[in-house]
Amino acid sequence: MALVSEAGVLSSITADSPRTHAEQIVASIRSLLDQTGLARNDLTGVAVSLGPGSYTGLRIGISTAKGYAMSLNIPIIGVSTFSVLASEVRSIDDSNLNASAADDEVVAVLLPARKKDWYIGRIDRPSYNLEPSVKAVKSIDAISSDLGNIHAPVSIITTNKELLLSQAPQFEELQLIHEVSPTAVHVGLIGHKFLTDGIFGDVHDIEPDYLQDSNAIKGKSIFENGPCCVLCHYFIFFWSCYVENRRK
Repeated sequence: MALVSEAGVLSSITADSPRTHAEQIVASIRSLLDQTGLARNDLTGVAVSLGPGSYTGLRIGISTAKGYAMSLNIPIIGVSTFSVLASEVRSIDDSNLNASAADDEVVAVLLPARKKDWYIGRIDRPSYNLEPSVKAVKSIDAISSDLGNIHAPVSIITTNKELLLSQAPQFEELQLIHEVSPTAVHVGLIGHKFLTDGIFGDVHDIEPDYLQDSNAIKGKSIFENGPCCVLCHYFIFFWSCYVENRRK
């Protein structure tokens, strides 16, 4: 989690225990505010990663963000994980883009999915707003074929370079392969820019971008194994609202 403003990054917290995020998230937000001397009512917006990523993690994060946005009556900005990763290599501000990057450069952001499938987000220039023009889940062979048909310079951004090259050694020929990890700081920076530009939607329209079904619900009705996932989603959402309203 991170707090950002027009002055830049104010503070950030990194947690390495994903299985306890649901229990820690509200306390961590409170700690972040305490570190900066800010109150909840000082917040003017909330940004959250939409994915793709962990099914449970996305639900927890988005539910909590919705709770804060609704209880504080502030905008919520959803940010693609592809955009977050791209922003760690390329600035969201065109004036700060790598001067050596070609005007027609294509950036392929790759995240491991399941087995030999990968999430891919294609980001094109010159309309370089870090929003992918194409998002999909594909086999590494299909991705290799797609990239081979692009008649422009291609650079790759990935969260796991070693795994990528083990499955697609032909990518070794590409000079630009960046390995980065998504961070809350970059979610916040992108969200702040969108907020400043007045780009945000309705809180009810913010939903996770899985690009594929969770293993837990794939091929089944959402209630086929009981309403546990749905109830968990709304419990976190309403609990966040309850906590914030109690602390106002």
